[in-house]
Amino acid sequence: MFLQELPSSGIPDIDSVDSKLLSRRAKYRQRIRDNLRNRFRSEYLGQLRQHALKRDVLQKLCVVDVVLVEDINKRCLHWPLAKIIEIFPGRDNAVRLAKVKTDNGIFLRPIQRLFPLEISQSEDDPLPGGDLLHNKRFKGSLPPLLLDRSDHLRMLLLLLQM
Repeated sequence: MFLQELPSSGIPDIDSVDSKLLSRRAKYRQRIRDNLRNRFRSEYLGQLRQHALKRDVLQKLCVVDVVLVEDINKRCLHWPLAKIIEIFPGRDNAVRLAKVKTDNGIFLRPIQRLFPLEISQSEDDPLPGGDLLHNKRFKGSLPPLLLDRSDHLRMLLLLLQM
């Protein structure tokens, strides 16, 4: 009676979990994440550079836009991302220079060396759901992600830094 074996609960003991299986799964997830990042940089950002060479695209730069900063010592796939924090127009009121913030600090760069991402924060192209921000009925009940206009840009930056 006292020597009976206790029935197993069906949950494996933590010591018996196969560490090889877990490490294989972690490597698989890392490989998928790396492939996604590399494919995004090679396909999307490569085409984006060609699109940004048009003059009208460069004139539409505004504060809070996320851009690629050209670096002649690196391939375009490895150019750093930056956020525009200030714009300086020339004598003809055309934008000539921008102050950008990268991971390495704050720099002044000519707009010819900046390649904007398609996600722009202009008044012509409002965010989806942005009309809810001005609706009094939803003012207090909106989640914080919708209240800040640059949150989707931060999420994109986090995805690229993963």
